Amino acid sequence: VGIFALVGSLFFVGLQMKQAQEIAIAEQYQVRAIYGAEHVGSFAENEHLLEISVDELNDAYEAGELSDSLIKDYESFGMEYVAVNIVEASKGLVTLDNYYFQYQQGFMEEEAWAAFRYRFKASFRESYMKDVYLSDPLVWRKSLQDLCNEILAEIVAETESS
Repeated sequence: VGIFALVGSLFFVGLQMKQAQEIAIAEQYQVRAIYGAEHVGSFAENEHLLEISVDELNDAYEAGELSDSLIKDYESFGMEYVAVNIVEASKGLVTLDNYYFQYQQGFMEEEAWAAFRYRFKASFRESYMKDVYLSDPLVWRKSLQDLCNEILAEIVAETESS
């Protein structure tokens, strides 16, 4: 009986240590996501960085590398408008990555994740998030790439069926 109690308590301690490590990793990921979003956001808040972003977008426009929706907004509102919205979409992708990571680690309930996923799908449909993601999907975690591709496929299927 004593040996079973010892093995049981060691097993329980091991589970607690694993859970503590998972929580620490999730907290670190969230902190990095917050700093990443702040860093990306600084491009819209700093005149010099915004000017660099606008210059890069102008180069992409001249090279024919912008999507039709970005070209339309550029022609309607100007490149600074496009640059600020790209920054906001980039922050949105960082947030999506963090929420998805938290969900994958079991720190978000299914119902909460479903609500977040629904909002992100709407963002992919209505904002620059799709353009930002498609400009370089390999900068994101593989599981986030899979999620984004799944969302984009759903949007295409909905568009084709309507």
